[in-house]
Amino acid sequence: MAHSIDKGSLEAAHRPWHTQASDDVLSALSVTQDGLTTDEAQKRLAQYGANVLDKKGGASVMQLIWRQINNPLIWVLIGSAVIAMVVDPADGIKNGLVILAVVIINTIIGFAQEFKASKAIESLSAMVPEFAIVQRDGKRVQLPVAALVPGDVVFLQSGDKVPADMRLFHLRTLQIEEAALTGESVPVEKMTEPVAENAALGDRRNMAFSGSLVTYGTGLGVVTTTGNGTELGRINTMLGEATEMETPLSIALHKIGLVLTVGIAVISMVILFVGTARAMSEGGVDMLTGLRESVIFAITLAVGAIPEGLPAIVTIALAIGVQRMAARRAVVRKLPSVETLGSTTVICSDKTGTLTKNEMTVKEILDGEKVYEMTGSGYEPTGEILEEGRPIQASADPKLAMLFRIGLLCKESHVYEEEGVFRVDGDPT
Repeated sequence: MAHSIDKGSLEAAHRPWHTQASDDVLSALSVTQDGLTTDEAQKRLAQYGANVLDKKGGASVMQLIWRQINNPLIWVLIGSAVIAMVVDPADGIKNGLVILAVVIINTIIGFAQEFKASKAIESLSAMVPEFAIVQRDGKRVQLPVAALVPGDVVFLQSGDKVPADMRLFHLRTLQIEEAALTGESVPVEKMTEPVAENAALGDRRNMAFSGSLVTYGTGLGVVTTTGNGTELGRINTMLGEATEMETPLSIALHKIGLVLTVGIAVISMVILFVGTARAMSEGGVDMLTGLRESVIFAITLAVGAIPEGLPAIVTIALAIGVQRMAARRAVVRKLPSVETLGSTTVICSDKTGTLTKNEMTVKEILDGEKVYEMTGSGYEPTGEILEEGRPIQASADPKLAMLFRIGLLCKESHVYEEEGVFRVDGDPT
């Protein structure tokens, strides 16, 4: 059984656990293969906290709305609308409401896109499972993943999501798919022997990382790191620390808005001054009347000079691009990013696995004599079997039917539907 551990003797997030023998790791974590006691686990839970990813405080609703409004062109439109309605209530109210309608539509479209994208990014925490099979008090029990602590011995089997970063010490043909962390499309066959200290994340084959998926076999591992200390937690932290960068389109629009704002303001003030002076000298009107008429004229000039449709046209064009990308499962957080992505001419990638859906698809079948084509893609149960371009039924061909029967009897995986998406538990091969 486990014994007490000194506070600070665990530097889980920084120690190179993959370089140590499994017995040394268990010893360093003050635990045996029988796992922790309940009392010791409670102490460590109080010391290291729950095994959960911090939910970064994303932008609030008001902050998202402010981002859409805080633009020189938008401020000019709002200012012109307000002044028009105050100075000339008869016609100004109608014109002002039209201008404000453009601002509101622009704000709604931009807000809706950023809000939806923020929710999609927050779904990273869904990669961590809810329960895990843990060795506690010498017994194998099911516990909430949040209750795991460094030193817990966890049992993994096909179909499980790894609940925390773990050092593996007992395996049976264990394979884990780590595409979300490393981009490798092929499951990694795990081992228990130590590896070099400078080994890349994908080469640390004696480790199992939080959020990855067990596709084949079984294994035992001891938890080395939980929560934000895990590799998945590190990604979560980096997302929260991402700096805001302006795209070429947003920079160009900002410059245009600034130039227009300054230019319109200067010209309007000149017209206001000249118009008032002329009205008073030539028309014999009092200063207040001349000023009122000049203000109306200056506002009319300002509103006419402002490209009211520009923000709306740009927003709608970008929104259409975002929707097209969303149909291809690409999440765009900020609308102007679409223009930048559309200007991309070269994408450099280390391997095809980085850009695939990581779903295996059978395209051809050989029964020993004939070659059959398969339509469809991924794990969705759609498609046909084609023989020389003609659809056929497997039951009509004894050899093909036998081939499918053999595959069915040999498999240890199953396909299921989750939120409209078909997924596979077990080895896809």
